[in-house]
Parts: sequence; C-alpha cells; structure tokens
Amino acid sequence: MMLNQEIAIFVLMITMFFGGIYFSPVEEIDRVNKIDILENQRTIYNRTNWEDLEILPYGDGTNWEDWEILPYGDGTNWEDWEILPFGEETFDEIFNGIINHDGDPETNYYELKLDATNSVDLDGDEIKYIWTQTSGDTLEIPNPNDKILYLKVSPGEYEFQLEAMDSYGSRGTFNKRVVVSEEPNSQPDPIVEFGSRLDEKKFIGTIIHDGNPETNKFDLKLDAGGSNDEESDKIEYVWTQISGNKLDMSNNKSQVVYLQAEAGEYSFKLDVTDSYGTTSSYTQAVAIDIEPNSPPEAIFSITNEAEPIVYKDGPTWLNVPDSVENFQAKNGLTVDGIWGPASQKRFLKIASDKKAKADKAKAEKAKAEKAKADKAAKKKADKKAREMKIYNDKLAKIEAKIKNVRGFGSAGKRRELEAEKEAHIKTKPK
Repeated sequence: MMLNQEIAIFVLMITMFFGGIYFSPVEEIDRVNKIDILENQRTIYNRTNWEDLEILPYGDGTNWEDWEILPYGDGTNWEDWEILPFGEETFDEIFNGIINHDGDPETNYYELKLDATNSVDLDGDEIKYIWTQTSGDTLEIPNPNDKILYLKVSPGEYEFQLEAMDSYGSRGTFNKRVVVSEEPNSQPDPIVEFGSRLDEKKFIGTIIHDGNPETNKFDLKLDAGGSNDEESDKIEYVWTQISGNKLDMSNNKSQVVYLQAEAGEYSFKLDVTDSYGTTSSYTQAVAIDIEPNSPPEAIFSITNEAEPIVYKDGPTWLNVPDSVENFQAKNGLTVDGIWGPASQKRFLKIASDKKAKADKAKAEKAKAEKAKADKAAKKKADKKAREMKIYNDKLAKIEAKIKNVRGFGSAGKRRELEAEKEAHIKTKPK
C-alpha cells in the first residue's frame, strides 16, 4: 500500500514540475486525456507537505488507469490539487424547466438552449465542440459541433454531455441533466347566471301575467359568460338538462342558452372544457311557479237609458273621446254626445258628397287624358301619311323612268333603275 502511494506522489511531482496539467474552472481541461469535473464530490487538500496527503485508489489500485488528478485554482501549488478516483459519472448540474402554458395543447414542448460560450482554453487555443445526448427520448441534434444548440424538448428527463477539444487534442467534458415538466394547466371555473332571485342553490322564477292564458311559459336564460380559465384558454361549453319536463336544448353548446319552461322544477349542468381537455362542471336547480292570476271584481250600475242604436255604416271613430261632440258642433247639430239619426244622416251626406266629388274629379281626369292621347295619335297618323306620300311619289317616278327606257343601252339603264327601286322600297315607313 505504501509503495502505491509513493509511486502516485512521484508521478504527481513530475507532472507538476513540467507543467503538464492546466485546468479552467469553466468546463475545459488541457493536456489530460480524461478528466471529469466532480462538482459535488470535490475534496480539497490544504496540505503543506506530501506526508499529509492521502491518496485512495479506484478499483484495486494496481495501475494508473484507476486514477485521475484534478487541479483546483491555478495549479501552481499543492493546495490547488485534489486527487479523485475515476469512476461513476457525476452531473455538474441539474436543470429544471417547465413548459410555458400558451393555450395551445399542440405546442407541448420546451425551447431548450444549450450554450457553450463560456468554455475557454487557458492557452488561447481554438476549441471544437462535440454535443452528445446520453439519455432520454432521442432528440434531433442537427449541428452537434455548434457552440450553441436550440432544441425542442418534450416532457421528461434528458442527459447531455459537452466535450471541448483544443487543437492539441486535449479534451474537457461537462455533463448536465435536464428535467422538463409537463405544461401546467388549471381547471376552468364554471359560473352560471340564471336570474335575479336565488334560494340557496335553487333559482326561483314566476311566469309573468300577460293576460293571455296560452302563453304560460317562463323565458329562462342560462348564461355562462362569467365562466373563466385561469390561463385565459379558449373555453367550450356543453349544457345538459338533468331533470324536469324535457326542454328544447338543441343549441346546448353556446355560451348563452334561451329556454321556455312551463311551471315545474328543473336542474341543469354546465360543463366547461379548456383547449387542453380539462373539464369542470356546475349544477343548478330551477323552480318555476305558475302564472299568478287574481279573480275579476264584479260591479254593475242601474240608470234610465234606452239601448243605443248601432249604425253599421257609421264612422269608425265613435269611441274616440269627444269625437261625437266635435262632429256635432262642426256641422251645426245639437251637441249631446249621442250618435243619433241626425248625426248619422249628416255623416252619410258628407260621405256621399265627398264620394261624388272624387268620382267627378276622376272622370274629368280620365277625359283629359283621353283627349291628350287622341291628339297624340292623330299627330302620329298625320306624320305617317306625309311620309307615305313622299315615299309613294318617289316610287312612282322611278317606275315611270323604268317604263320609258328606250333605245341603245336601255338594258343597262333599266338594271340601274330597278336597283334604285329596290333600295327605295326598303325605306318604306313602318
């Protein structure tokens, strides 16, 4: 055991003397073939001499492949070093992410950015990057050698490793676990407004008295406008009648439903579902009272009065207050407010005179319109007669010329006149 320790100390001193190990606390290690950063298992030795160091082997400790040497700080003195066994993989950090609630259940992924910008090389060498997914559902890494990766990650646990390599082939590795939680979603809150009067959880309504016993139904409005979703997701509504005389609820997926219910007791359920399929329900009982109606009060009076005469062809305004008195005063009759024979006779005379005047005006208008039409027709006929006379006179002249054609060249002359006649016939007035 002492021999192994002495050998380890000797190798460590030789390594430090020649400056063979450099370490950057930011994920890059130079000139060491394999070094893991064990953040949660680092042991710092503040020792001033080698006798105070205890070196523990990994495995059986019979060869150097079981050992790893990690510097801490700038590596210029013994207090900067720790010696750790090379063995079980340890993750430097665990990153927890939660998918943002965006109201769309189809976008159930987390936008993950892996950024190696802070990786450095103490010698200023160019660094090459190699990204590897070591566990979890397989993700597409289109450019595994980029400094920055952008991934879309579904809920679950993933592990990634970044390997940084300088131009000398020295490598540093960094491991990280990523835990992505499901997109949170709260249940929508269903609220129903039934009306203005509630008895605990029962809405009570009364059919309004409107003087028509045929309209014995209550206009019931079910309003889910007060329902809400904590994340402002789109809400879908479904109304269900649970009990009572069956009502027409064909429009049961609207935010507001209008029903006509007869007197009786009913119960309704509202289901509200957000875009993620989460549903909440609300149930409400309804009681509708019958239309109230009071009995009429019977009262009659007794007077000395004959039955009034009803004139079927009388005026339509007899029941208008003061109409009879106004008519009697205007036409020089006795003003008593009673529509008797004198008033009826005067009314018929006025109606007859008005009709006769209207008939006379109508006849005179018809006569004047006929005279105007006759004059226009005569003028048109005279014009046509003049046009026909001109047409016939010219036609007669052409025919006379055709008849009198004689001598040499008469055949050609006759053809010209016949053509002229044919063209003139086409101009005959219609």
